Formats: sequence, structure tokens, C-alpha cells
Amino acid sequence: FSVVDPRGQSVSCTEECWKKHIVSARFWMEGWQNIVSEAIKSPDAIFHDADYSDRECYYQLDKKKRKYMKVVVGFDREGRGTIITAFPADSVKNGENLIWASQ
Repeated sequence: FSVVDPRGQSVSCTEECWKKHIVSARFWMEGWQNIVSEAIKSPDAIFHDADYSDRECYYQLDKKKRKYMKVVVGFDREGRGTIITAFPADSVKNGENLIWASQ
């Protein structure tokens, strides 16, 4: 799937990434493509990754579960984003720097 984030950047997820990097590690996320794509389209915040300068982390809070959906996206030199991984997270990782927040 491909989506556009609130800053107008295109982000895609290949079938290989979805199966090998997301579902293989977290089988229960099978069928969560809509949840992951919504986290990119309507995140609560976007952070620079703490460990990789070419990656950004999208967080969308699930208020009922009190957990975030975290989606890590790698960007190439042309600004095209590709999902690296996605998973539920309790909080933002230490060392990540805020670059965008919803109003």
C-alpha cells in the first residue's frame, strides 16, 4: 500500500516488508494494514529516529488501549518513504526528536 503523510510525503509498504518484517515478527498484526496506514496518514506526532538519520517514526495513540502504533519509515534522497517496521509501543523511544505534531 501507499499513503501520503500530513506533510505531503509519500510512504509505501511492499508486500515483502509487510510479510517479512512486520507479520513474521508479530503474527497477530496480520490484517492491520489499515491501522498502520492510518498511523502514517494521521499521526499524533512524527519523530526523527534515534539511531538512523534517514528514518522517521510515526506515532498514533490508541486511546482505548493506551498504546501507540509506531511506524518506522526510511526515506531515500528523493524524499520517498518506505516502511521499515511497525509495532505497538508504550511510549516514544528515548533520543527521538520531535519534527511534527498534530494540532
